[in-house]
Amino acid sequence: MKKLWLVCMLVMNCLVSAEAESEQYHLIHLFDESFIASYDTYEQASAALSSNEDAGIFYRGKRIALDSGIVVLNHDNCTVNIDTIYEKTDENGYVNGCYGNDGLYLRTNSTGKWILMLMSGARMWVHRDDVTLVPYSEDLMLSSYFVSDDRLFHQIKTRWKSDEYGSLVDLGSAPVELKEGTNYLSYDGHYFYHDFSLLSLDMKNEIHDHAVNAGNPYYNYFMYLPHRSMSQYDASELNDYFESLCMTSSLNRYDDQNSDSINDVLTRSQLAGALDSFVYAQAEFGSNALLMLALSMNESASGRSSLAYRRNNLFGHSAFDSDVEGNAKRYLSVENSVLSHAKNYISLSYANPEKFTYHGSFFGNKNSGMNVSYASDPYWSEKAASYAFQLDDALGNKESHHYALAIVENEMNLLIFDESLDEVLCKVESIPLMSFVVLDEKEDYYLVQLDENLFSLTTQRGSYDFTKNVGYLRKEDVDRLINPDKIAKKEVVNAVFKASGGVFKDGTDEKVLQFEKGRELVCEAPVQQNAVFEKWNQISETVFEAQYRYIDSIRMHTLPDQVTELNVPLDLSGGSIEVLYENGDREIIELTTSMVFGYSLAEAIEQQVSVSYGGASTFYPLRVSLEKDEQRRRMNELIELALQMNGNDELNEDDVHVLSELKMLFHNEFTPVLTMKQIMNLDRLYHSMMKDDVSVIVEKNDVNLSLSGLYLSTQLKENRFPFGKPVIKIKLKHQIAAEHLKQTAIAQGWKVEDEFVIDFKVNGHSELWETPLLFTMDRPDQNLKEWAVLTSDEADVVQCHTAVYQDRIRFKALKPGSFVLVSKPSVNVYDHAASEDVTLAIDNGFDYDAFFKIAGLSLIAVLCSLIGWILALKKRLK
Repeated sequence: MKKLWLVCMLVMNCLVSAEAESEQYHLIHLFDESFIASYDTYEQASAALSSNEDAGIFYRGKRIALDSGIVVLNHDNCTVNIDTIYEKTDENGYVNGCYGNDGLYLRTNSTGKWILMLMSGARMWVHRDDVTLVPYSEDLMLSSYFVSDDRLFHQIKTRWKSDEYGSLVDLGSAPVELKEGTNYLSYDGHYFYHDFSLLSLDMKNEIHDHAVNAGNPYYNYFMYLPHRSMSQYDASELNDYFESLCMTSSLNRYDDQNSDSINDVLTRSQLAGALDSFVYAQAEFGSNALLMLALSMNESASGRSSLAYRRNNLFGHSAFDSDVEGNAKRYLSVENSVLSHAKNYISLSYANPEKFTYHGSFFGNKNSGMNVSYASDPYWSEKAASYAFQLDDALGNKESHHYALAIVENEMNLLIFDESLDEVLCKVESIPLMSFVVLDEKEDYYLVQLDENLFSLTTQRGSYDFTKNVGYLRKEDVDRLINPDKIAKKEVVNAVFKASGGVFKDGTDEKVLQFEKGRELVCEAPVQQNAVFEKWNQISETVFEAQYRYIDSIRMHTLPDQVTELNVPLDLSGGSIEVLYENGDREIIELTTSMVFGYSLAEAIEQQVSVSYGGASTFYPLRVSLEKDEQRRRMNELIELALQMNGNDELNEDDVHVLSELKMLFHNEFTPVLTMKQIMNLDRLYHSMMKDDVSVIVEKNDVNLSLSGLYLSTQLKENRFPFGKPVIKIKLKHQIAAEHLKQTAIAQGWKVEDEFVIDFKVNGHSELWETPLLFTMDRPDQNLKEWAVLTSDEADVVQCHTAVYQDRIRFKALKPGSFVLVSKPSVNVYDHAASEDVTLAIDNGFDYDAFFKIAGLSLIAVLCSLIGWILALKKRLK
């Protein structure tokens, strides 16, 4: 009933009635679609709307006004953002419905063309053509908040027609007024409501009288902590955290079987080994290390994104929605990405009041803060703050209550005074809401840390001095004080690092960095020709000199793949260099993306990939193959042709030729990433072509295993027996999985539900399979859980592409092996039935294993009988 109602509502918006063909505005009943009246102008229709309950104004078949309801952001194409205009400031903005689909309808303007909505705290005008208005009903599944184990969660709708939530964000400690067992509505994230009508009434009148926390608005600490602050965690603690997640190596290849732009390998991250850079970037450019790390984890899937691997881009810099890969910046190393973010994006931009991007240096929301300009995702700030909360929670909760924060609802110029309290030091202009770190108080003023960089630490552009960039804010301007007992000045020390014959990335030979007293002092590694930085020698309490390990030469030790396709990322797996040091020591080092440069994947040419380590260089040959590109194009053509065939009909000679050529390309060249639907449809065709040539046995098991992709994957050699056709036997055995597989799952927040091995044999012999297989098995339970299947690839742990259905789980694997089924809590109910696999759990072939076991036992029995008979005969003859 719920689905039917939603479909009716959406279809009604698209109906073009005979009356709608005119330029008139029509008043139509919302729920029974009955016609009420027509008007020549929007003003006339709007006046009539106020006296007609449950009615809406339609123009050209589209609803453009109603009394109360929801604004649904249209997003047929996720690369296209919706333009917005902020009601309070008239500033242009943007938002993307693929990340958050529903907002609160407030009103339609006098022309009928622009609709005012509330979303992520911002009152924004959107054009009527970019949205769909939906009247509120209790059957609607809206984005909402709930409390579990005293933590606040935001469940976000991203597909309006779906019965599932697209995102679930853990925001940390819940407001005391919110209780478990209740869903709360809020479109500003500060005030929460049980009742939609009261929410709508309050928001239209810009009051909060009916909110459950009316007198105590919620401000998430990490959403409102300014970047102009110092993290309480040392680089060693951040490194230990990633090691605890079993992420100990950087990426060396890119494998993405579900096409979500995230590497499937869970044990590798571009952040591994780069955590120091966040701390020394904070010390130079005044940008909180934990907030930057949280932001990078959100933007790069914890260092596993396509941009992180292809471009060493951890923050989505210049990754505009219109062409993420094409626009994004490329950095020579992940450390360069971090330093650029701290300097160019935070210190010189998002924390710089002179820039158009400035709305406060805190994450904020679409009303104020970095979220206004940084991302089209309306809830980007919540997701970044959630990573900060998770980091802090895992590392000991030293961050979440460290600073006192002053919240200012600032709709006019805000004055900051100097130490005399008489002279205006600077102004904060026209930002709806601001947050400051409070360091001290003096008379009727708070001493606050400034976003504005009035005093640089060094001559380096963007460097920030924590001790000097402070000013006084009138207490009467502050609307709310978070952690008031934490008002305290932080003692800061200046540390000097000397490159000692080398240079830093900015070309200088000395760095001056600021740290809170008692914290670990770190600095970026300087570079010296034919040398690798080894350690910092401490000359005094705050002065350090670089010590190097000198290199004689480097050479390629093992070569990675030397042939690739156009615009396909390098596969560095298996590649390594041997480093020969001047003292005679040798070291083997795995290739990383930060070591390779000087190549182009956009041209089909023979070239050399430069490899650099410690200022020493070598190279290896690379061919960008046009032939491989042509093979991929031909594969795609054949796949399209195959998918147009009807698997239920008899295949003709041309069909068989297409399928045979495609199978040969798959087996002799490479297999492109195939969707689950493509694998199933292709396998049905190959089953139709090969069913008389091979028999399949899926051993009966307690999880009702079935699969697709088997016939696509089959590479049958000559039959090893003079009779019968080859028999493929598939078996699932429950047994203990590899320890590192389970350890990684648990470390990354999964619960291990089952451990098993899937084994394949052809005529009793083990075989390996090169193309993707889909396995489907029963779900252990029907609880609200997110499910996944993990497998091992030597020392790495890989997350298989997993789909969840009403009572089944399907996952994609590139070969049989050891697996673990894992789960996490979820809010979604999966009520769709799984489509039927090609190979079911049936016995339709001759079981050679069973035959030879029986035959062997029979032969042994016959031999024993024969030996016994012979012995008996000998005894008689004696």
